[in-house]
Amino acid sequence: MTSFDFEPEDSYDAGDPVDVIARNLARRLELLAVDLAARAGAIDNRGRVRLAQLVDDLAYLRGRLGA
Repeated sequence: MTSFDFEPEDSYDAGDPVDVIARNLARRLELLAVDLAARAGAIDNRGRVRLAQLVDDLAYLRGRLGA
């Protein structure tokens, strides 16, 4: 049996409607929070990449919303 390691980033598409993007970003933020909690607040390299991508994608969403 094969396993598939799904991350919310895998389904991110900048062309999605803004509500879909917002839900995806919320799932990604929750995943980051769970990971940080499991690591007692320590962030690993994957977490740093995830955080940087999240910041970039939040900025993109702000632009799409005209904010």
